Amino acid sequence: MRSVDERAENRGRPGRHLLWTVPVGLALGLPFWAWAGLSWCGISGCSGGGFGVYTDFVGDAIACTVIAGLLLAGAIAAVPWSRSFSIRLAIALVIATAYAMAGAIITHLH
Repeated sequence: MRSVDERAENRGRPGRHLLWTVPVGLALGLPFWAWAGLSWCGISGCSGGGFGVYTDFVGDAIACTVIAGLLLAGAIAAVPWSRSFSIRLAIALVIATAYAMAGAIITHLH
């Protein structure tokens, strides 16, 4: 059984949970990034590979990068590292937007 001091110490540092929630959010977003990479230009890549560029699934690629960003936002906003939920949510959405935009740029470059 844990002592009162250990429980008080853990209660005082809820931000430590970000050390596992953020990597989980990033890992859950990786399959969406992979699907976005295939969806931008098709299996032949954005050069077309001699078959032409297939762009029918660009909407899927955008949706996948947004979903990956929302997974990361959930991982950041769920941890009570700030007393104000609105501050946590605002910071999480800014970080998630940057992550989604980075995902769109990185997956579109292949």
